Amino acid sequence: MRNALQSCAIIALLLSLTLFLACGSAQEAPERDREDRPARESREDREGQQAQEGSRLIGNSEAAVSNTAAPPARGGEDQPASESREDREGQSAQEGGGLLGNSGGGSAAAAPAEEPASNPNSSNPLDITGSSQSERAALEALYHATDGPNWYGDYWDNWLTDAPLGEWQGVLTDESGQVVELQIANALLSGELPPELGNLSNLQHLDLHGNELSGEIPAALGNLTELKWLSLFGNDLSGEMPPELGKLANLESLSLDRNRLSGSIPAELGNLSNLQYLTLTNNLLTGSIPPELGNLSNLVVLELSANDLSGEIPPELGNLSQLHTLVLYDEGLIFAEDNQFSGCIPSSLESQLNHQVSDLGSGLLPYC
Repeated sequence: MRNALQSCAIIALLLSLTLFLACGSAQEAPERDREDRPARESREDREGQQAQEGSRLIGNSEAAVSNTAAPPARGGEDQPASESREDREGQSAQEGGGLLGNSGGGSAAAAPAEEPASNPNSSNPLDITGSSQSERAALEALYHATDGPNWYGDYWDNWLTDAPLGEWQGVLTDESGQVVELQIANALLSGELPPELGNLSNLQHLDLHGNELSGEIPAALGNLTELKWLSLFGNDLSGEMPPELGKLANLESLSLDRNRLSGSIPAELGNLSNLQYLTLTNNLLTGSIPPELGNLSNLVVLELSANDLSGEIPPELGNLSQLHTLVLYDEGLIFAEDNQFSGCIPSSLESQLNHQVSDLGSGLLPYC
């Protein structure tokens, strides 16, 4: 019994000691928490700051990478700089667009600017149209056919160059770069005229007088429908006059004197309603004067002397109301053949002819 009581007392004592120890531990825990909290909070703050700093550094790194890979986002503090840069780029783009517009005619996709024309007579700067190529070929054909390297003078060096045709000596072009005049007189051109001259479709003045040209007059010259002046006098041209010359409706002057042309005067010349000057003297022409010449209502000068023409003077010449010079004979000829006309001269011409320059054979042909 006593032992049982002792055991109980011991158990009670142990329980009390255990309870006491438990209460003491419970009271010391808050105190340790209070003592340790500043240290933990300080460590956590430092860790948090480090984490924030790390995040900030990482964010800055990513931002740097982003700035390198793509334009910065507009907005915030960067916006003024971004707008300033955009303004500069916009101005540059506008200036560039203005330059392209000026050189390319305002087209969106600018073409290369054309070189300015160096030809004062031409507004076709490149001189590369099909017509220009054809005209260039015609002039080159003339050069080769008439012994161009031996033309007289030092004026022809720019022929066969890439220069615009209007810069070639003796060549005149209009505003579109088309050849309108070709004048190579007294330059020792020899050989025959090439038919390619008929491709100078805009030619108005062809003057090759005083050279040594031979052969026949190309029928292709009849294609020069814009021609107003044709001067081939003083050469050695032979053969018959091509009737195709009658197609030159705008022709005002035809000078073929002092050659060796033969055959008859083409009746087709009567179609040249704008013709004012017709000189055929000093050739080997035969036959009679075609009455169709009476249709040349604007004719002022008709010279036929020093040929082998014959027959009666056609009364149709009386219709030439503008005629003031009529040369049928050359009184200066002594040993050379001259014309052998018969009949009379229409009286309507008597009052209008200038007898100081006209030669009617010293009364061989009366007026009727």
